[in-house]
Amino acid sequence: MQISLEKIRAARLRGDFSYEQPYHQAEYTLYPQIEMPAEETALYLSELIEKYCIIKIKDGAWVQRSLADHKNRVTSLLRIIGDKPINSVTRQDMRSFRDTLQKLPPRWREHLDKSGLSIDDFIEKHKNKTQLSIKSVNVTVEAISGMFTWAMRENLIERNSAQGLGIKDTQQDIEKRLPLSDDDIKLVFFNGDYKPGAFNNPAYYWVPLIALYTGMRLEEICQLHCEDIYEESGIFLIDIREESTDGLCDKILKTKNAKRKIPIHDELIKYGLISYRDDAIKNHQLRLFSSLKKTEKSPKYGKQVGKDFGLLLKEKRITDGKSFHSLRHSFSNFFKVRNMHTDMFRQVFGHEIQNLAGRQYGDKFSIKQIYEELISKISFDK
Repeated sequence: MQISLEKIRAARLRGDFSYEQPYHQAEYTLYPQIEMPAEETALYLSELIEKYCIIKIKDGAWVQRSLADHKNRVTSLLRIIGDKPINSVTRQDMRSFRDTLQKLPPRWREHLDKSGLSIDDFIEKHKNKTQLSIKSVNVTVEAISGMFTWAMRENLIERNSAQGLGIKDTQQDIEKRLPLSDDDIKLVFFNGDYKPGAFNNPAYYWVPLIALYTGMRLEEICQLHCEDIYEESGIFLIDIREESTDGLCDKILKTKNAKRKIPIHDELIKYGLISYRDDAIKNHQLRLFSSLKKTEKSPKYGKQVGKDFGLLLKEKRITDGKSFHSLRHSFSNFFKVRNMHTDMFRQVFGHEIQNLAGRQYGDKFSIKQIYEELISKISFDK
């Protein structure tokens, strides 16, 4: 048809109109009437979220244990703008959503559910309280943008209204990390009152001490099994892993690099950590801190330990946003100021080894190397 049309146009330019006459005189038949399919029912935001979460788990992109965190982020949009057809979610909706997040306090979902207030009334009630960090806002917006990008690939929506709405964070990353100072550490651990008898739960005593001397994450310590502490090459170590031979499969690692072995500092042994483990085994305990429990609302063992340590810091008048996680930053800072942020440190800290050859060739540093070059050098002014 296009070729014939061009031939007709060329003939007209020559003044020849005879070429098109057969087309005018040709018989034609009406196009058959095609029954158009009924308009599809609009997909609502709540339905998209359910579909998205199911597919993410099915495809292996998420694991079941992280589903609640992922779902909470994307469900934030539903809770703030309401349930509406996904193709009617506008750019203005997303800007309004992002701006609303910036007015909300930490753990707002939990508090909002308990309050029974509308989102506007809830914001008004908490307007003078600490608000979500820029990082938290960006993580939520990016999670929703990821969901919309997936929906576009699945031909469920035509555009991603949340793309590129992150807020520029002018605070340097290093400023966000708040380690405990040497004075803080001395005040908390070495002022004479940090003793097992001062705590109503042994985990509240041991977990911060282990973090101080190993740099381990809170949950890594709280989920330890008794079999994860053992002797190798004459050195006691902590084996951070998801695997277990005791039949209890409840450990979770944050990243693939979190799987590692850390030698136990001599001071922890002097404090009685090995004896504590031995007593736990005699009492037929599989987990090192069996008193710590997971619940549906608190799916991590370490939540209460973190809270208790936070209260201890307040008692010592150590504030400025410092928390249990500050112990991990203190561990890192100890080696940083000594120019010891090496591949060996990264192996102990659970971060990726930067040197390519170190990652792909050869073995990891041995326990003896780590102990002699790193762990044994940790000391505090008591």
